[in-house]
Amino acid sequence: MPVRDALEVIVRKGPLRRVMIAMMITSVSTGGVMVIAVVFGRNLQGSPGAGAALGAAYGVGNLCGALLTGAFPLTGEPERWVMRLIAANAVAVGLCALVPGYVFALAAFALAGATSAVLFTASLAVRSVYSPPNARAQVFVTMAGLKMAAGSAGTALAGTLVGIGPRLALCLNAVVVASAVTIALTDLRLTRRRPPAAAPEDARA
Repeated sequence: MPVRDALEVIVRKGPLRRVMIAMMITSVSTGGVMVIAVVFGRNLQGSPGAGAALGAAYGVGNLCGALLTGAFPLTGEPERWVMRLIAANAVAVGLCALVPGYVFALAAFALAGATSAVLFTASLAVRSVYSPPNARAQVFVTMAGLKMAAGSAGTALAGTLVGIGPRLALCLNAVVVASAVTIALTDLRLTRRRPPAAAPEDARA
């Protein structure tokens, strides 16, 4: 299936469309976390190794979240899980910005990594459940590519904005992640308000 056709499938299918947009927005934040962590840790502890440790804490949290999801798979509506986990990730990133000290920063970055990992798993479940069988592979690849592109943009943006201060940069990241939930819920409400398409029998009548 051509990429254009896969994009059409994603845009037309409500859950796929909402999750794609939400994950792209969230990836902007995720892509910049490591850049901000390096500067933030150094500001808190005065040593470059402290920033590396914050990045490692984020990675360890990510690994633990992935292992936890493997041991206890998510059940229920995957799109709802995605929205809940995006909100949880926004809170975790916000906590990273508000921590009073270095030890708390390590815990907050680990929590942010864990929520990011579980969120990624939930997004994969949405792709699997809502993708048409004949388009599933291309939908997976297309959404993954868009997510990677957004993450790369987030890394570049974080490198540009980190000069304003890591705490403020993290606050902006949290707002960006929270906006993904707002946009997705707005899309859901608008979709529910649209009248259903007329059936072929009604059209002939």
